[in-house]
Amino acid sequence: MPFYESHNPQHNLAWAANAVAIGLPAAQATAFPTLTKAARTVFDGAQNARNAAQPATTTQDAALNSAADLIRVLKGFAEQQPSPAAVYATAQIPPPPRQSLSAPPYI
Repeated sequence: MPFYESHNPQHNLAWAANAVAIGLPAAQATAFPTLTKAARTVFDGAQNARNAAQPATTTQDAALNSAADLIRVLKGFAEQQPSPAAVYATAQIPPPPRQSLSAPPYI
């Protein structure tokens, strides 16, 4: 955006006066300021949306982290019980995959 906005006054006059010489139809040569203003409006809207999304994303991340903490507590509790599978079944979450006791194959 800074390039377009800083060159806008220069281009307005030069492009309008030399449209054919620079390969632009007169209507396109004189449209540069309007296009630059439209781009600025859309750019600002996009930036505002990004700024608004940051706190929402932070709130979402905090909520997901809190939920993950509960799952970790539940798993820790389950592993301390005589029947971890019963705790997982009651909580309606899958137990963690069993780790293989065999050594990895040699390649």
